[in-house]
Amino acid sequence: MEFIVKENENHQLESIVNKNDKYKMNWVATGKKWGEMFLPDGITGRIERTVSTEGKITEKYIFVNNRDREYFHTKR
Repeated sequence: MEFIVKENENHQLESIVNKNDKYKMNWVATGKKWGEMFLPDGITGRIERTVSTEGKITEKYIFVNNRDREYFHTKR
């Protein structure tokens, strides 16, 4: 399966569409931002995304602590 993948300037996915789908269904929910990151001051992040020839999407999220001390975060 081949997919057409579109992302915005912030590398958030806007659409994932099967190339052979005659209805062109978008697998990213309308109004949602796939890959949106909310980062506190002093923490930077980036996304590395690849799509294999088999259509498998792999995402890697990399976070860097630019502070002068450790940072611990709890899920809210």
